[in-house]
Amino acid sequence: MPTAVAKLAAGVSLAAALGAAVALRLSIRRRASLRRRMRVAFIHAEDAPKWSEQLGLYMAAFDRSGEFQWREYRAWLGELPRLEEADAAFISGSHHNVTDAATVPWMQDLFAFVRAAALSERVRLVGICFGCQAVAAALGGTVGPNQSGAFAYGVERLWPAPDFAGHPAVASARTGMRSEPSLAGGQPHAPAPRVLESHGQCVHTLPPGATLLASSASAAHELFAVGPRVLCMQFHPEMSVALLEEKIAPALLAARLLSADEHREAVRTFAREYDAAWASDASFARALVSAHIRL
Repeated sequence: MPTAVAKLAAGVSLAAALGAAVALRLSIRRRASLRRRMRVAFIHAEDAPKWSEQLGLYMAAFDRSGEFQWREYRAWLGELPRLEEADAAFISGSHHNVTDAATVPWMQDLFAFVRAAALSERVRLVGICFGCQAVAAALGGTVGPNQSGAFAYGVERLWPAPDFAGHPAVASARTGMRSEPSLAGGQPHAPAPRVLESHGQCVHTLPPGATLLASSASAAHELFAVGPRVLCMQFHPEMSVALLEEKIAPALLAARLLSADEHREAVRTFAREYDAAWASDASFARALVSAHIRL
């Protein structure tokens, strides 16, 4: 009988140990799952009804595998995340101008969020187009009309700055970049991905402590970082040529921000640039953002 009791006790002990091991594995998997489901705040800065579904556009561009847990905040209605509610945040484009912030209360609230997020040392921030300008202005940079005086609409080259290749998100995304000669002089140069532009304003001076990553024909500060957690771009990695033509071009033409001749030239540029290699450039732009969020 003692032997039987001992065997029974040993069996119970083994079962308990196995159960604890299984529970531990499940706990580890659960924690890993929670880590994978990063909480991403989509701060929507565009109140035009035609862009009401913009969250879906960002999800399709930057989270095709469904890793992130997204939540939308309509900035123009005063909706902004608390820092503890988000691991990362996007600030979208908008037809509003950052230079009007003094008379637009919701922009002041947005700027305050940007400053708090930048100081939090935990929230990763991505600013796109208007969002890029909002981050710059909130952190001490300046924003104004495009220095050419013209509205930038179409395809432009992204010319890397010296710190471009060393940025962690760039290094992670560079597998999609092509090797090509410099347009400036035919010498070997870092690849110059093509990006989609639609903006009437841009960042004139960077915030203190910011690092320039790339320039373009229409924006001297096309891509920049502020510390390791803030990445801003003037271009539109979430857009396609079809979306630009469907949703943006008609409004620009109606508002006379873009002339018929300028639009025709943009369309010719789309046709010329939209070749087999375009997919590589578009993939790089989106991978750059996704990599920054995941780092």
